[in-house]
Amino acid sequence: MQNNASPPNRPKLEQQVFTIAEVAQIVGKHPSTVYRKLYAGELNVCPSFGRLNVTKAELDKLLGVSVPYNPIRRTRKVAK
Repeated sequence: MQNNASPPNRPKLEQQVFTIAEVAQIVGKHPSTVYRKLYAGELNVCPSFGRLNVTKAELDKLLGVSVPYNPIRRTRKVAK
């Protein structure tokens, strides 16, 4: 038997507005990481009623960013 209910304390993606903590929980990062995105200008918020709220459209934009992985090859220093 499948349980289709969301786990408790998990924000529902049907919401239109999310708090910073909810965004962090959705993307699986610490709230400080979300604040860094905000201060870097990579995330826009709607300040209302003393809170910073992220709209669903902005969250979708953040989650939709996809770039190819380009690892930087590091050379190892050989001990002498």
